[in-house]
Amino acid sequence: MTPHLFFLFCDRTRFHPLVDTSGIQALKKNHVNLRSKSEALKIGFKFGRVKIRKHEIPNSSKKLTPQKGYLLGVICGDGYIDFDEKRRRFQVSLQTIDKEFAREFGNSIKHIYRINPSFSVTKPPKGKNWSVKYQMRVCSKNVCLDILNYGGFKTGNWKVPFEIKKSNSICKFKFLQGFYDSEGDVDEKYNRVGLTSINLTGLQEIQSILNEFGIRSSLLEQKTYGNRKHKFVLRIQDRRSIEIFNRKINFMIKRKQKALRGVLKKYKLYKTLKEKITELKPKMIELRSKGYSYEDISKELNLSIATVWRHLKEENN
Repeated sequence: MTPHLFFLFCDRTRFHPLVDTSGIQALKKNHVNLRSKSEALKIGFKFGRVKIRKHEIPNSSKKLTPQKGYLLGVICGDGYIDFDEKRRRFQVSLQTIDKEFAREFGNSIKHIYRINPSFSVTKPPKGKNWSVKYQMRVCSKNVCLDILNYGGFKTGNWKVPFEIKKSNSICKFKFLQGFYDSEGDVDEKYNRVGLTSINLTGLQEIQSILNEFGIRSSLLEQKTYGNRKHKFVLRIQDRRSIEIFNRKINFMIKRKQKALRGVLKKYKLYKTLKEKITELKPKMIELRSKGYSYEDISKELNLSIATVWRHLKEENN
């Protein structure tokens, strides 16, 4: 008996056949040619048995908002957009080890496009010491087309969208937060915030936006070995710049937030050079009046000779 085939539409642009597998095996055993999925789809379209419901995005989604800025930042980083007209693959997704990151990505899509992305969890195989991964995914041609209006997002050649560069400060901060959630890290040993990418031009544009808000950074080439692609690191490491980063950008990912708080806490334990000198200046004057040399004072107070000389000279003038 020829098995009946039923098609279940899912995620608006994809379908999955529900079939009687025992019947399929019988057909194969008797060398009966079976239709491929694409052939079955074509016949289904022709006779009206298969229909694709298109997701129409709201007019409000065309506007650049903070949520959209965050979404674009993530897609420049760990996010993924797959647009293939020929194969009818239209999806935007993010897979990450941080559940709250996946949730924020999904909430941004829902807020902008009024569509609920699918959420899935991938657990490591038994015996493998891998992290659990969380994925948010939406399949919509119109969502893909809207995002691609802002430019290309491939790892090696993405650029900060023109609309972000010309937007208000809040949209810029959210774009940076999305990208730092993806590619950023906090080095508590050396008290610095970093970004790593193979895309030098993209990092230079990120650095330009940081400069707008008084956040100083350095861009370095990271050593690579073998045939690996060159990587570049953008670092924020002075106290004032990290404090501005914390107030205005920060991370959505909790473990990165915690690491950043650790860096700021360590900074609070140490006075800046200006604060230290203000506190020690009376002692400098006292030691100088007792006949101590500039070198002796510098050793006593753990300051450079030039610093001691300059501030005592200012006092004498």
